[in-house]
This record gives sequence, C-alpha cells and structure tokens, in this order.
Amino acid sequence: MGTNDPTSGTRPPRTVWLWMGGAAAVGALAALLVMPAPPDTDVANGDPDLAAEVADLLPEDSAVGVSVALIDGDEVTRATLGTTDGSTPVQPDTAFETGSVQKTLTGTLLADMVRTGDVELDTTLDEIWTDVDFADDNVAGITLEQLATHHAGLPNIHSDIANFAALSLHNYFGTDPYRWESDPVEAAAGLTDEGPNSDTGHSYSNLGFSLLGQSLAEVSGKDYPALLTERVLEPLGMAETTLLTSPEVPPNGAEPHRNPWIRVQPSFNPPNAPSGVGTWSTSGDMVTLLRAGMAQDFPALATAQEPRVRGNTDSSHDERVGLAWIRWNVNDTELTWHNGGTAGSRSYVAHTDDGRGVVVLANSARVPADTIGLKLLDPDMPESDSSSNIPFLATALSYVFGAGAPFVVLLRMARQRVTSWTQQLDKVAVVGTLLTGAALWTVSFRLGDADLIPAVWAVGAGALAAAVPLGAWRWRGLPRTRGPRPWWRWIDLTVYLVLVAAVFTGTLWALWW
Repeated sequence: MGTNDPTSGTRPPRTVWLWMGGAAAVGALAALLVMPAPPDTDVANGDPDLAAEVADLLPEDSAVGVSVALIDGDEVTRATLGTTDGSTPVQPDTAFETGSVQKTLTGTLLADMVRTGDVELDTTLDEIWTDVDFADDNVAGITLEQLATHHAGLPNIHSDIANFAALSLHNYFGTDPYRWESDPVEAAAGLTDEGPNSDTGHSYSNLGFSLLGQSLAEVSGKDYPALLTERVLEPLGMAETTLLTSPEVPPNGAEPHRNPWIRVQPSFNPPNAPSGVGTWSTSGDMVTLLRAGMAQDFPALATAQEPRVRGNTDSSHDERVGLAWIRWNVNDTELTWHNGGTAGSRSYVAHTDDGRGVVVLANSARVPADTIGLKLLDPDMPESDSSSNIPFLATALSYVFGAGAPFVVLLRMARQRVTSWTQQLDKVAVVGTLLTGAALWTVSFRLGDADLIPAVWAVGAGALAAAVPLGAWRWRGLPRTRGPRPWWRWIDLTVYLVLVAAVFTGTLWALWW
C-alpha cells in the first residue's frame, strides 16, 4: 500500500510557513488563556501586619489559602489569606487537613492512658492483640513507646500492589493516595524482617502511629475517634478538631490542592486516622493545643512533650523526640513542634520555652509551612529541612513533556524520521504522533513544576499547533499505512486514542473538577 511522498525532502512553501507561524501564535495564546489563574491570596482577614508578613514569606503562586496564629505570652494574633476553593475567603474558623500534626494528639492519648493505668509504655503489641497471629515475633514485641517515638523499626507505610496503584493514580488524577492503605493491624501482622533491633534508631513511620492509635482503641473497647474525643479533645476544649467519617471536605473545610491549579481529594482512611489521615482542625484549636502545652496544665500533654529518645541524627538542632512531639534547640531556644503534610495540605505547630508559639495551616502542598512558622517566630530562625521544595523530577517533566515532546512532534512532521529506527510517516502515524505529543504536553500540566507550567505550556502549545499545518501539508502525499501489516498500525492508533483519552480526562479533572 506504500507510495512515495512527493513532499519528502522538499521545503514547505511560504503559505505553509505562514500557517505554521499563525498556528503557533494562536496555540500559545490559547494555552495561556485556558490556564486557570492562580487563586487570589490578596484576600486577607485578621491582623493586617501579620497577614502582610505571611504574604512576604509565601513563594509566588504557592498558596490557595492560609490560616496563621502567633502566640506571645497571653496575646494571640491571627490572620488568614486566600481562599478555601479559589473563591471563598478563608475565615478564622476554616478547617484544614492537619496531617501528621494529629500524631501529637495520639501521643497525648497514649500519655493519658498511661497516667490512668490502662496501659504502660512498655506494653507490647502481642499483649494487646491476643487474637492476632503475628508473622514475626520481633514485630509482636514492639512496645507502645517505640511506636510513639518512631523507634519501632517499621516502614513508613505498608507497601503492596493496592498502595502502589493508589499512588500511581494520585500522581496523575489527583486521587487520594491514602484511600487504599492497609489496615495497620493486618499490615503489622503480616510483616517479616521488621521491628526493632540493637541498631534501630529513629525511623519515621505512619504505619507505626496508626498501629499505636488502633492499639489504644483496642484496649479501651472504643473506636479511636470516640476515645480521642473523650480523653483529649473534650478535656482540652478542641471542639473544632474532627476526624472524617466520609471522604468529603467538611462544610467549613479548605479544599486540598497539590498546587494552586490542581485540587486533590481529601485524605480518608479511618483505620489510619491516628497518623493523620482524614483529620481536620482550625487555627483556633491548634492555638488551644499549644497554649495547653506551654502552660503544662494538662498532664498528659506535658508528658507527651518531654523528650525521650534521640531523633533524626542528621538534624543540626539536637533533635529529640517525645511521644510524637519533636524538640529542637535553635539559637539557644528550645522549640517543641510537629508538622503535617497530605497530598494537598501543609501544617505546622510549634512553641518555644519562652512563651511564643505559631500555627500555620495551608491547603496547598506547595506552601512551606515549616519555614513560614519558624520565620514568624523569629526572622533569624533557619529554613526548615522539611520545606516544600519542588522536586527535580517535576522540573524535568515540565521541560521534557511540556516543550520537548511538542518540538519532537514538529521535527517528526518536518523530517518524517527523527531517528534511523523511526518508521516513516504515514497518515496513521501523523494522527498518532500529534495525539501522543498533545498527551505528553498535557502530562506536564499534571506532573510538572507549577512555576514553569504557564510559560512551558505556551511554548509547547505553539510547537504542537505549528505541527498541524505542516502535517496537513504532508498528508496529501502519504499512504494510509506503511508496512506489511496495516492492521497492526490501526491497533497502534487505537492504543494511542485510549491513552490520550485517559490523559485528557485527568487534565480536565484538574482544571474543572
């Protein structure tokens, strides 16, 4: 079925060049027009000076909404910036995902149950879960204190095929990566070659804290939310701190975002709530927690904050760990803190030994909540090692998929064969190449660096648009298919169409969900 392409080896006529230039300009402009505008973070409530200080600390195009509070002795200053969803301003009572800040409440719950004699710090898992057959005696012998101080030698999360699939879907479609995490007790029961040994140091584990919370619930005969409410939240007066019972954003909640353009599902997995999955609170409740810790008037919280073991040995701040709470020495100031992060939110709470405290809650994973909190406490504080840095991979994907792939498509239309092993163009290849380039270009929006996306997207759109009139000029001289098996070329095109449909669905989800 093959025929020679009369356009092969010839330069496009001037009219084609004009069409290409016009298409490139229109494509680039259209991409910029379609790109959603970053949320307006100029909308501010509360103390104007604090709001201005936070705005100065926010990287450009990083935030959707932020709620902050500063404690200085008996005085509390609050401010909010931005929106919960791109349009509704953040209010003082807006709830945010707290992520791993929830671990401090689970640690406090443990301290309270030790205080009342329900458990001991050296109570082991097999003493609580008497009906569970642990695959490894070393795991069965893990103590509650080891779980609470991240010295149990457990992995961060339990990895299996379901978790891998959930993470893969999350990376593109913005689904909840925590939804398919295993039940912590079942996960621990099946572990082998894990658990503490003579060389075990600090090893952060979400699995460990979920297991801790469920173990305390098992001892009490109540579920974790009810137990936490009775023993910690109600005594502290934290009425605005909630644990999700369904996978929806609370009515007063700030929708989580991977970056200002891309919303993601809220985290939800009740068995893993003790580690910070599906947990929400307000800056007001976080202030209540910090002030109780600073006043040392809630015995369980005071106990939970006391350092017990060495923390991350790579830390330059003499890191020590209590029952979840972390203690640093920064510029000769003792800092007690914890942070949190989900797929679309960031949180940071901290107080010093001289009566100062800070709360930072944000519904964008791009917000460096730790660094903002430290700088609000003291401008001379260092930037946190946990700041929300943009991964190198995201930058690479922005360039490779956002601009590189479209220019390869343009080159393919121009030269027909980019490499010696690339098949010569036929009409099926023209369609498939254009669709593949468009799909890869779209992927950069989902996975790339938000700082680069607008410019890179425009450049890539221009290249793709320019390839269309060039491909149309080639089209008239091309065979429908090349090679001895034309049916295989149609299968190729079908696969392209399915993949492209999936990619565009994910992008439309990001833009308009």
